[in-house]
Amino acid sequence: MKKRLLSVRLLSVLMSVVLLSCFCAVAAACGGSPKPPAGTDSAADPAADDAAAAAETEPDLFADLPKDNFGGYEFRILNNISNFAMTSMFSEEVNGEPVNDAIYNRNALVEQELNIVISEQLSEYADVTSTMQKLISAGDAVYDVFWNESKFQTPFAVNGQLIRLDELSDIATEKPWWYSKANDSLSIGGNKYILVGDLHLMFKESFWMTGFNKSVIDANSLADPYELVDSGKWTLDAMRELMVAATADLDGDGKITADDMMGISCHAGGALPVLIGTGIRLSGKDAGDIPTINVTSESFYNRYNAAAAKIFADEDLVCLEGRTANTSKYNNGFHGVFFTGHTLFYFEPIGSLKKLRAMDAEFGVVPYPKYDEKQEEYSSLIASFAACLAVPVTNNEFERTGIILENLCARSYEGLRQAYSDVTLDFKYIRDEESSKMLQLIFDTGAFELTSVFGWGGVADTIQSNLAKGNPDITSTVESLKSKAESEMAKTIEALAG
Repeated sequence: MKKRLLSVRLLSVLMSVVLLSCFCAVAAACGGSPKPPAGTDSAADPAADDAAAAAETEPDLFADLPKDNFGGYEFRILNNISNFAMTSMFSEEVNGEPVNDAIYNRNALVEQELNIVISEQLSEYADVTSTMQKLISAGDAVYDVFWNESKFQTPFAVNGQLIRLDELSDIATEKPWWYSKANDSLSIGGNKYILVGDLHLMFKESFWMTGFNKSVIDANSLADPYELVDSGKWTLDAMRELMVAATADLDGDGKITADDMMGISCHAGGALPVLIGTGIRLSGKDAGDIPTINVTSESFYNRYNAAAAKIFADEDLVCLEGRTANTSKYNNGFHGVFFTGHTLFYFEPIGSLKKLRAMDAEFGVVPYPKYDEKQEEYSSLIASFAACLAVPVTNNEFERTGIILENLCARSYEGLRQAYSDVTLDFKYIRDEESSKMLQLIFDTGAFELTSVFGWGGVADTIQSNLAKGNPDITSTVESLKSKAESEMAKTIEALAG
């Protein structure tokens, strides 16, 4: 288990405090606050006055953070490893890399303010599950908290092995660092057993997005996806029109393969987010926050059929992993097909953008398209493999745990969110300011799909598989699964909604 000595952190923080105090003393001796740069006149600048007034009146989000002195307590985290996303919550030292340094500084500040030491054990997702099952069964309080993919955390909740997180009264889930829309989508009967927030980056890496090759757009004089999104005209029809316009038999052999030009590159997992993008959910909720199965309504079938027909049915338009000829010859399969400029669009979670870091062509990011222009909002899916926080029942220190988690998440919002969104995305993976705005739109409209997170009846996987193949009629298939899904859902509700 990796540890950092508290004394090192304290020394660093105290040195910063001393330097800041010296600066303030010098400023006071010289006549108060530093003067504005030469050539500016703040007294004659209304914009500067307005900004200063806003800064003075803006509430301090961190003013009411809970505080305590935990006497050097070691706060122990068991954390998952991902093959596509950043997951670490620990940094050994500052090295100039923004995300690493933001994690280091966050931990240093929280350790100093609460008098704790943070330690982290990283394991593969299967090992996290097996380890926690053994520890909880034995009643061993080895870890205070643990993170793993949501679909692996929910069985712990159903089996009564997690505490209900509203028992941690110091966690303020309404604060912006906890992403209330995403967390509300995980609640059942008003109860939350797993949470997501700024303190763990795999959550953000797991939002599904649509990437596009800007060079292909420009070369073919196609409509700008950014403008379509901003105008509310980014729909299934609009996407299909661009896919058709871009597709071409480049080698002239009379057939379309990964060596030609196609509309989209993806694997089957990219299909469900298309359906969610149309504003429909496989599961709904009633007024009491109790889930329902929503896969036999007219609205569901209309949106499923539209997504199947307009996006996936034409095999010449979609480079699908495992189906489209010659895909495997490219490095990383369908990722490489997009990377080398053989598709216009790319369906993947945000974390996979790291695979495109060396891509020569300019690319952008937009949300999945709407069903039609009447749909009021874009809708984004958070994958069931997003890492979620859980607190095992072996941890009965609710106050201490809540205070530490609230401070870690709040201080992540203060620094880590900035490092991730503004630096990692804007300047390493994404090449323009418009995509940064689009990513925020995706974050703001993202929610989990409970049939996928809990796996009720295999409904989500079955619908996803059929949609990716463009199968037009799944009425009988869905009807055959509904009873099983509702039965499994009822057991979940009984366990979690009490």
